[in-house]
Amino acid sequence: MHEEVDRQVKALAQDLESDLYRLYQSPMLSGDNLQKALGFSSIDAYRRALARKKLPIPVFQLDDRRGTCTG
Repeated sequence: MHEEVDRQVKALAQDLESDLYRLYQSPMLSGDNLQKALGFSSIDAYRRALARKKLPIPVFQLDDRRGTCTG
């Protein structure tokens, strides 16, 4: 039973990763693309969630770059 669930979760994760890559042509998302992919209505809503540490995924900063990314 657990093996089947694990297989389904892995397949779903692969599909999601493929869809995001096809949409944004990059293995990493930042700025407007990250805001849109997470479903925030505006960049300000995304920034508020970031400041409150309420994003549903881990994000990070790149050296010598502004903003946050995920990948």
